[in-house]
Amino acid sequence: MEPPEELEEFVRVTQGRLRMQARFLCQDGETAEELVQEAYVQASRMWSRLRTMDHPEAYLRQIMRNEFLDRVERRTRERASWLQAGIPAQARIEVTVETRQVLAAVRELPERQREVLVRFCLQAEPQRAIAEDLKISATTVAVHVKQARNNLAKRLGITSQELWSDFDSLVDAPAGGLQDQLMVELLDAALWLEDAFEHDQLGLDLLLERLAEAWAQDAGRRG
Repeated sequence: MEPPEELEEFVRVTQGRLRMQARFLCQDGETAEELVQEAYVQASRMWSRLRTMDHPEAYLRQIMRNEFLDRVERRTRERASWLQAGIPAQARIEVTVETRQVLAAVRELPERQREVLVRFCLQAEPQRAIAEDLKISATTVAVHVKQARNNLAKRLGITSQELWSDFDSLVDAPAGGLQDQLMVELLDAALWLEDAFEHDQLGLDLLLERLAEAWAQDAGRRG
């Protein structure tokens, strides 16, 4: 039994963004791909409910984050490999290099800083929502964001004059973060990576293959 066409289309439309966010979130590319696959498998098992939600992609991200946190807690794997993304044909080589520099810098962040940075700056989640989910204060979220931004700026050679550093403004900043040179480089890297994944037909085929296997297994158990 094959997955519904509607579910497959949902994967095609969302997989570029989800794989990009997973790559920023994880320390290695293989784990990021596993997280994405598991997120879609879990989503398929509740597809009848997920398809009726107002924001199904947001719920899909939550599934992926939960799986990420489970892996962090279990410490089942810690690898240093960095799976290279497919490079869009139109990508300039200097953009490719810059993107990999940003990814490498994000990879070096402590896990909590990395998670908060991705959620606030790339997924545009409000700080209070992140705080509630992580069971910490909104001020602590802002501290993690500030520390992550400072660490990234140092690794990427961004000067203090190019970085918004006022903490009070950061606490009250809207979801998506402050617009400065660091955000420009983060968003450029995110857009490049999302574009790369959207052009990565092999990666999409593997996702759909894994989804079909899980769908058939679940159907067999139900049957």
